[in-house]
Amino acid sequence: MGKKLSFRLISVLMLAALSLVGCSASQSQPPSGSNEPAAAAVNNSKPITLRVYQIHGSYTQDEVQKIMVDPVKKKFPNITLEFLINGGGRKLDDYITAGDIPDMFMFAHQFTNDFTKFNLLTDLSGLIKSHSLDMNKFDPTTIADIRDFGAKGEIYDIPYSITFSALYYNKDIFDKFGVSYPKDGMTWDDAIELGRRVARTDGGVVYKPLEPFTARHLGSVLSLPYVDPKTNKATVATDGWRTVFKVYQDIRAVPGNNEKKPGPVDSFLKDQNLAMLANYSGMLGRIEEQTAAGTMFNWDFTSYPNFPQAPGRGLGLEAHVLTISQTTKYKEEAFQVISFLTEKENQILASQNKRLTSLKDPAIKAEFGKNSAFLKGKNLAGVFKNEAARNPAPSIYSNLVLPLVNAASNNVADGKTDINTALKDADEKANQAIQAALVQ
Repeated sequence: MGKKLSFRLISVLMLAALSLVGCSASQSQPPSGSNEPAAAAVNNSKPITLRVYQIHGSYTQDEVQKIMVDPVKKKFPNITLEFLINGGGRKLDDYITAGDIPDMFMFAHQFTNDFTKFNLLTDLSGLIKSHSLDMNKFDPTTIADIRDFGAKGEIYDIPYSITFSALYYNKDIFDKFGVSYPKDGMTWDDAIELGRRVARTDGGVVYKPLEPFTARHLGSVLSLPYVDPKTNKATVATDGWRTVFKVYQDIRAVPGNNEKKPGPVDSFLKDQNLAMLANYSGMLGRIEEQTAAGTMFNWDFTSYPNFPQAPGRGLGLEAHVLTISQTTKYKEEAFQVISFLTEKENQILASQNKRLTSLKDPAIKAEFGKNSAFLKGKNLAGVFKNEAARNPAPSIYSNLVLPLVNAASNNVADGKTDINTALKDADEKANQAIQAALVQ
């Protein structure tokens, strides 16, 4: 089938699959009258394979083998984790339509609604109680974000690691033009002014000064919503988004800053003509690979630039979470694995290998990067000066609005329209798209 199946058809297929699972699952429920769910007996001798559909975060097979697969195998010899990195080259729809749902999922928590809309995820509340998983050990902002996705108190995700944001910079470019390096605690105005000093063409090479990615990224710092989940109305034409669009416009107005190709990460790492890149920590994997290959330049990072009204705040929180499929036969085993991977020993291992712990224990956070030679001497203290911004209340319609906001901000940057008109038009288009989705 070349065309993507409709949401309704995929949902029907999922309900059919879940009805089959429900018949067998009903036989293993706790006896009626029990106050708390009891952990089901697990056969720790029966060999099983848990397939994990993984997207987001730039994980590699070698990485998950070291920090997840091998520790699980050592603890549970009968359990094999099989990671489908980047979905194993298949889209989520492909697994659904084939009736081949993996046992577990790992993704950035902001995308939880992409899975719950197909009823793919198990509510973990009962398993959390029966396995006595202490939710208070996790970063409280992360747990608050995760709870927002449960309209009736459901908890779908357990955080494995969280990202941080930083301003990466190419020291060689700054040295070439005799410009001082970026510093911790800069505002966006500071970063823009610094960018102007390295924005030039030299030897036929256009040196790009500063890349913020998109208006969406900037908006996440101020926790700006796209849709009011209570009214299902767009929330784009606001003062907050006007502030973001103005900063985005100022950044793009610096010479060399409105080049859209290649992508920002390739400009920074491959072409090496981008002076500063504001980004999440997921790109550290590529930096590590290039360092090992001998193709990395002299680099460092500082704290993510701030808005004056939000000092000490970085990009919106992004947690890489572990979840359990509704259809798996191995919910108990899968939750055992999740509980184990969030224990202190395994969180130290993850942090030492550049995956920041999801636990609030500062001693574990202090272990970050200790097994990663490429981070030696880098400004880790600086990048941790910011806290991740709290994400706004989620809406299943946000993904309809997000591309409209990015398109509107680019129109402003390209001089095609002014900020107020762009936001008004985006708001109107967003409401039209939401209404169309509501009547489907």
